[in-house]
Amino acid sequence: MVTWEEESKILFSCDAFGSFGSVTDHCFDDLLTPEEDAFFEKESLRYYANIVSTFSTFVKRAIDKLAGLEIRIVAPSHGVIWRKDPGRIIQRYQKYASYMDGPAEKEITLIWSSMYGNTEGLLDSVIRGVESEGVQLNIHRVPQEHASFVLASAWKSSGLIFGMPTYEYRMFPPMGYILDIFDRSHVNNKKVFRFGSYGWSGGAQKQFTDLTSNLKWDYLDPVEWQGAPGETEQKLAFERAAELARLVGKN
Repeated sequence: MVTWEEESKILFSCDAFGSFGSVTDHCFDDLLTPEEDAFFEKESLRYYANIVSTFSTFVKRAIDKLAGLEIRIVAPSHGVIWRKDPGRIIQRYQKYASYMDGPAEKEITLIWSSMYGNTEGLLDSVIRGVESEGVQLNIHRVPQEHASFVLASAWKSSGLIFGMPTYEYRMFPPMGYILDIFDRSHVNNKKVFRFGSYGWSGGAQKQFTDLTSNLKWDYLDPVEWQGAPGETEQKLAFERAAELARLVGKN
């Protein structure tokens, strides 16, 4: 729900068109420094991914309803007030909403965790595989990095790579938390590759598939191994990551 004041042409948009980040004594878009402008652009994506993304279908419909209005200022409850270029934040939200069904940006988000260093042992090969195809790569380690930043990165990426070990026949628990958030937020239609180590037996892959079954992901074959990775796993991980990068680049 929003309110459009007819005389001043101000859209009081409540949660819509908001962002994270604290505003200071200059809360208007035309007063922001270039650094502040870049900061709030990132924070508007993080806000959208974490607060609004699950409602993306309704965001599109709401923006369509605004098309016939003259809007001079967009004044949300959170973040910057847009008076110089109010259409900018509306267009930004329209783009963010489109990421749910795709296409998203031609980039890959790598999300990884490692218990004893064995899964981490394949990380460099995966990174080099993506970089060999010239595709932008965003890297996040969990649980060290806050989930809100991980979600924002994944929301705008066409490709996802997950690195996580098996723990007690299932995946490393912090990664399960991330995937639960992705399911709630409808991080749909991604191209995905997973790698990970195990000790006595595997199991992470089965849970990974179960937790993401509703998200319409296109999976590459995973790379799993027992203990520390060998030369075979290193080569295969490089090739899989490069393959994913090529698919994303064609998106």
